[in-house]
Amino acid sequence: MLLYFQESIQSTHRLRYIGAEITSSLLLLSQTAHNMATHGTGRRGRAQVWSKLGPSGKQNKMFCKPIDRIRKLACIFGDSQLRGVVQEAVPLPTHPRWQFIVSSTPGGTCGHIELEFKSFVFPCRPDLIVVEAGTNNLRQPVEEAEMEFRHLLRIARKTCEVVAISILPRLDGLGYVVPSFNAAFQRSAREEGASWVDLTDRFPVQELRLWAYDGVHLSDCTGMPRLTAAVAEVCSQ
Repeated sequence: MLLYFQESIQSTHRLRYIGAEITSSLLLLSQTAHNMATHGTGRRGRAQVWSKLGPSGKQNKMFCKPIDRIRKLACIFGDSQLRGVVQEAVPLPTHPRWQFIVSSTPGGTCGHIELEFKSFVFPCRPDLIVVEAGTNNLRQPVEEAEMEFRHLLRIARKTCEVVAISILPRLDGLGYVVPSFNAAFQRSAREEGASWVDLTDRFPVQELRLWAYDGVHLSDCTGMPRLTAAVAEVCSQ
């Protein structure tokens, strides 16, 4: 009987120890989550209201300087990440061999951007299509988003060579799903014959100035210049 009580006391102590360890771990996780930044510290200009609605039913605007016949033409189709370029708050890099057209569809999913692409009138045949899309698909099941992305690439590939840029990291509550979507999108790009460029490492979440306050859009001061430089680099390869 005495041995039974001793074992019971030891078991009680062990359970209390395990309970304390679990509580401590949960507290650490809670503190870590609380301390994770969800807001960027960079500057982003006010979004202008564009009067034009594109074929997708979303606002759409294009940025294009006069096109010459000497340099190659890259056309960049994307969502609101490109708004700063279209509103001319963020300059595109000057490139000796490439010139750029930028189409921005704020709030556009891959499906919306495909509709804008299909109705786009090119001033001349482009040499490269750059696709920056997917962040507005993150609330969909990944399988549905991948299907939209795959179809967008398939349509774009009928025009010329296509480069797809990875969904950029986010600081908000959807940031944790980005890697799984990028993995699916990368697979689709490979199977559809498009090039895939993963820019994740260029946008470490510790560099808060890369994002505007919402933690979703890149800042005009730091994040967007890094993105446009990366796009220019992609064209050079």
